[in-house]
Amino acid sequence: MANLSGKLDSPIFGTLGRVADELNMETYVVGGFVRDCIMHRPCVDIDIVTIGSGIELAEKVHEALGDKSSAVSVFRNFGTAMLHFTE
Repeated sequence: MANLSGKLDSPIFGTLGRVADELNMETYVVGGFVRDCIMHRPCVDIDIVTIGSGIELAEKVHEALGDKSSAVSVFRNFGTAMLHFTE
């Protein structure tokens, strides 16, 4: 299995990890980001799954990012959220 730790050096992962720790939520990078890293493709979005409320996590990460995060789109029917941010 490929070591992907070098792909996780973006500041968003530090913020995400800190907020997840504060909320005591297990959080994992999944989906297309992982696939693209393994295949050495550009990664344009990040899929996160958490044991807990993904909506709460997205809202707290949004707050922590301040002006680097423009919006959180919440999809309550699915219990998911999408966070828009810039690095």
